[in-house]
Amino acid sequence: MRKKRKGRTTQRRKGFAGRNAGAVFLASLAVCAFALNSPAAEVARVADAPITIETVRQTIARQGYNIYEEASAKQALDDAIRFELLAAEARKLGLDRDPVIVQQLKQWMVEKLVAEKIDAALKATTFTDDELRAWYDANVNEFTKPTIARGAVLTVFITEGRTKEAKARADEALGRLGSGERFETVVRQYSDDPAERISGGATSWLAEAPASRRYPPEVVTAMLALQRPGEVGGPVPTAKAFYLVTLAEKRLAQTTPFEAAKNEVRQRLYRERRQQALDAYCETLRKEFPVTLNEAELKKAVEPTTPNSGPPMGPVELK
Repeated sequence: MRKKRKGRTTQRRKGFAGRNAGAVFLASLAVCAFALNSPAAEVARVADAPITIETVRQTIARQGYNIYEEASAKQALDDAIRFELLAAEARKLGLDRDPVIVQQLKQWMVEKLVAEKIDAALKATTFTDDELRAWYDANVNEFTKPTIARGAVLTVFITEGRTKEAKARADEALGRLGSGERFETVVRQYSDDPAERISGGATSWLAEAPASRRYPPEVVTAMLALQRPGEVGGPVPTAKAFYLVTLAEKRLAQTTPFEAAKNEVRQRLYRERRQQALDAYCETLRKEFPVTLNEAELKKAVEPTTPNSGPPMGPVELK
């Protein structure tokens, strides 16, 4: 038992000695810095780039080295030296002029400038309950979830000069539904939309805003007007098709009360004030730095046409 205790004591002494040596090494670096009358005085140099005691400490923390071991301090210094060697070679190769690097540097500079000129000035900004309430009342629609509904749709396209035939086909489908047939069964027999025939006409959630990318507003309005699951509406006439709709589920509009929304109101009001301050600051910069515009070139930044993301506008046959 005494031998085991002696071994453990020896291990503890060695661990303490290792930690003490590391602390002594860092302390020696710090003493060098103090002797030079600057906490940021260099402990090494690579070409024209100094490496300070603070750089060594940050490297130890970043790499997760043991702050009490001498080997960690030496490894951190070696890491910092290698970093500066690689940076020096990168500059020699002109990588500091690479467009991607230059743009990233601009981004960092802008973020720091905004933090110092805008965020620092707004740090102590507070809002009274009256200010928060006034902003909430002016923007209450943004805290209101609209009525949404989902169900199924059956589309009968109108080919040129055959509006009556399309209407008759939609009425026939409506009659089949009225006799008790399942909506998805009738869709697969009557719909001109291939996607509907595959899915049985099932829709995602629909709301008046944002507008559906698949169905025209008349269809969404008809769906929202239905009250009970299973209820059928239509035919809904549009310029290009007749539609039948049925309701599966409906959720009425809900408004988040002021007290529950207060924290979000405070954050959004702060962002609004911050944007106003940033806009005003940029206007002052325009007076110092000239800005010129080339409207002809600006037009080239957008595509000349917008692809049609909606459903087919005529009958499409499955292959």
